[in-house]
Amino acid sequence: MNTQLLVFDLDGTLINTMGDYADKAAALINKHYGTPKDEARRRYFETSGLPFEQQLEQLFPGAPCNTEVSRMFESWKNGYLANVTLSSETEQLLCGWRNAGFRVAISSNNLEFYVRRLARCWPVDAALGYQVKDGFGKGEPHFQKLEEHFGFSREQMLFIGDSPNDARIAVQSKVPFLALLTGEFTEADFTQYHPGVKFIMRLSDLDASFNRDAATPGDIEKMGPDHFGLMTKGYEEPADAGVQQCADDPFGEGQSQHPGQGLRCLGLRTKPRSQPGGQD
Repeated sequence: MNTQLLVFDLDGTLINTMGDYADKAAALINKHYGTPKDEARRRYFETSGLPFEQQLEQLFPGAPCNTEVSRMFESWKNGYLANVTLSSETEQLLCGWRNAGFRVAISSNNLEFYVRRLARCWPVDAALGYQVKDGFGKGEPHFQKLEEHFGFSREQMLFIGDSPNDARIAVQSKVPFLALLTGEFTEADFTQYHPGVKFIMRLSDLDASFNRDAATPGDIEKMGPDHFGLMTKGYEEPADAGVQQCADDPFGEGQSQHPGQGLRCLGLRTKPRSQPGGQD
């Protein structure tokens, strides 16, 4: 496999947010649906990887308060994510992969606004979020857009995610997949959707996978010990968003505002790796 494009899930994969999401969702579900918090938290994780409005619809089909509860959750998340940053360790890993010649993208079912705000000055080539108006989200819509822009086949992509839903999406979209075990899910949770999935337990273990064929059917392998971006048009950021502009164009030449980083925020790598096939 000649991997050219690394596609990362966002929450739980690049940033450690899922526990806080689950706690807030459980509190709201307990209050508005009467589900005990422990059960609500478990059911939140069981449906994670979907936009929250879709999670509620799966858990409580047709409930009249679904829209309002989803609005409350997203309102809370807006303030919460304003204080979330990319860890220096993860940023260095992303920079290292890009400097090695890989293109790096984010594919998330978090709302587009949050993804753009978070990844604006991260060292990534593209970051895609969920658009409520047309359902543009993680899976076939995102992978098709990445194919069109970068010109890579799906066999040249590697999708890295932390939820069984990510594994299911990868199988449906025919994209090689690597599962990040964070402690929220077991190996069996992933293999029910992707019997041949391979595992890493921290992002730094990803380098070892380039010497193997990731997600080759029928071959389960664990690597390493303990774990712990925008290309959509028509985006308008609220005037009071309070974030620093780094690049209007998701594939433009904006300069990174990270202290001590001389990187272009988006579109750093404009040519393929000098030694194609040097890392599989």
